[in-house]
Amino acid sequence: MLASYAQAISGSVRRLVLRPEDKDFEYSWLEQFFRLQNIAPDLTQPSERPDFVAKIGELKVGIELTLAVHNNSAGSGFSPLQVARAQRDFDIALRDEVGDEAGVIISVSHNEGVPVSSDDWKMLKGLASQLRNQARLLQNPGALRFYSANSTRFRSVEPADAERVPLPNYMQSVGIYKDGDHDTKVGGGGGGSPPVLTDNVLNPILRAKSKAISGYRSCDQHWLLVVFDVMQVSANKDRKKGSSFPPSAYATQFSSVSVTTPVQTPFDRVFLLRWPSESIELPTYR
Repeated sequence: MLASYAQAISGSVRRLVLRPEDKDFEYSWLEQFFRLQNIAPDLTQPSERPDFVAKIGELKVGIELTLAVHNNSAGSGFSPLQVARAQRDFDIALRDEVGDEAGVIISVSHNEGVPVSSDDWKMLKGLASQLRNQARLLQNPGALRFYSANSTRFRSVEPADAERVPLPNYMQSVGIYKDGDHDTKVGGGGGGSPPVLTDNVLNPILRAKSKAISGYRSCDQHWLLVVFDVMQVSANKDRKKGSSFPPSAYATQFSSVSVTTPVQTPFDRVFLLRWPSESIELPTYR
């Protein structure tokens, strides 16, 4: 077991906005992996099957990247990443509805694994109006938050009989912070304790990639890079939407790693990358 590694990476780390199908973001994963492994490739090119081909010394190395994802949305009919992206899309839409004139940071706490429903979308304009109106009344600096139950209440300096407002089901809470120094942004995080990355997560990845390797480009070596603890959101280069800072995607978070090694695989080397701070090579056998 990788007990020492599990202990080393169990702490919280700063994360970056990423989406796996965007090659720019995959480059970010790969470049950080090279830094952590003290590898200086002469050339790295995007590819398909595998994702990248790198010239490392005298070797042409094919590198396949994949995400480790736990299933926190069982029974919903959607994958964990679909749920995370839908939540993020609603967060961005809420930011746009509130508008820049509010000048606040919107902080959303997610119910992890809960899909965004059509009923949630019907609540968007009303919730944005509530936040916008309260932002006008909010002291500078000042903050308030709605908490979800059957209904919510303003938690600030409001009296006990403050107005109650329902929240979308996927939200635990939503709040605003005003300090006079922001265009409107949206951020936050999710609730729940991330699970341990175990054989139940890693072995299906190894089996799937081991079947696919027969169709990869010919290289001197093939490496597999399993990435986790990244943020799963839509890449958006729009200035205003880009000013948002996203919540992390619970679906790719793991509190620690505990897997059985060596792992059986046709890959020459297998690595785990906990973005952006830790990388370890797993012992392998064929």
